[in-house]
Formats: sequence, structure tokens, C-alpha cells
Amino acid sequence: MAFSGPAILTPGPTATVRQPTPAAMWSLRSFGTGPGIYSARDQIYGGTGRITGTVTVKGTPAHRRVILLERKTHIVVRSTWAAGDGTYSFDWLDPNLTYTIIAHDYTGQYNAVVADNVTPEAMP
Repeated sequence: MAFSGPAILTPGPTATVRQPTPAAMWSLRSFGTGPGIYSARDQIYGGTGRITGTVTVKGTPAHRRVILLERKTHIVVRSTWAAGDGTYSFDWLDPNLTYTIIAHDYTGQYNAVVADNVTPEAMP
């Protein structure tokens, strides 16, 4: 992904997704790495794909809100916070769909940054 502007998303290492935002269409399963850590398997947009990346502000990793939308319908599929090191991960996605990622600066100092037409990679 390539971005311009004060805040950027770049591909990065996989981050652990903490308990996801609840939604009626999700089912959760613990993958045994500790209490309260889950992987969201979505019954509508679910699959074997993963999107990972890093949020940075002026080159420094940043803890920011990251929202994943299905590109065609603009429906919010997942939402998470980037970890302290800026990394985020959306797991169990349909690899046949494309997505839009929005990184939102909750401090209000910077505009949101968008990555469009993102396709998940196969999960290991």
C-alpha cells in the first residue's frame, strides 16, 4: 500500500487482534493464546484471508482506530485499534473480496488515511 499525507499505513507484521467489536453475525473462538484474545470468524465475510499492516504518523508507529469495509457495499466488516507498535490485523476474511481500510486519527490532528482495493493474503 502506498500513501501520502501525515499518517500512513504500510504492510507490517501480524498483530494479535484483541476481542473484536461485537456484532450479531460474528461467532468467536478462542485460539488459546491467553484470556480475552479471540479471532473473529464472520459468517458473511468470513474465509481464510488476513490483512495486516502498520499505522504510522510522520514515520512513528501509532495507536489509532482502523476500520475495514467491504469495497463494493461499503459495509463495515471489522474494526480494531492498532497496537502500541502500530500493527493491526484482520483475520478470517473472504479472500475473494476486496476491502477498503481507513485509519482514523482520534486526536483530530490528522485526516484519516484510506487504503483502497486491498485483497487479503492466505492465512498460514
